[in-house]
Order: sequence, then structure tokens, then C-alpha cells
Amino acid sequence: MSPRLTNILAASSLAIVLLTFELGGISPANAFFYAGAVLTFYTAYQFLRHDGATLQDAAKAIFVRPAGGGQKMRTYVTYVSCTVVGIFVAVQAISTSI
Repeated sequence: MSPRLTNILAASSLAIVLLTFELGGISPANAFFYAGAVLTFYTAYQFLRHDGATLQDAAKAIFVRPAGGGQKMRTYVTYVSCTVVGIFVAVQAISTSI
């Protein structure tokens, strides 16, 4: 699967989870699970893209600003924004459940 398609799928999936949760379409527990599942699979995909690299090098390329532009930078920005949206959904779901 191409990185561009994966970025689009991850971002749109989290946007759908956020919107349906905010509009009351899904429960807080389901929103927490869906956001966590999307982030887990997206992170796993990012690690698979760095196959052959050491864990330290792969983690630096994923979680720290990558060296290079173009597709790597778009993937990094998408990953960071998906992580922020996922954490936002998780915090809201937890605070709603309490």
C-alpha cells in the first residue's frame, strides 16, 4: 500500500471517529477503542516502512522530524496530526466516562 493512501485512510478514519463521537453516534468506549486501533495500526505501518533499520533509527524517523522533504515530511505531519486527534478523542472519551 502506498504511503499516500495510508495517510489518507488514517486521517479520514480518525476524522470519522472524532465526528461520530462528537455528534453522539458512538459511545465513549467505542471511540476510545477505534482511535486506539487506528493509531496502533498506523504506527505499526510506519515501523514496517522502516524495515531493515534498527529500532532506534526507525523510531527517530517516525517520532522525530525526519531528515528530508517531500513524502517523508507529509507522512510525518500526518502522523503527528493523527496522534494529536487520537489523544484528543481518548482524553474526551475518558473524561466523559468518569
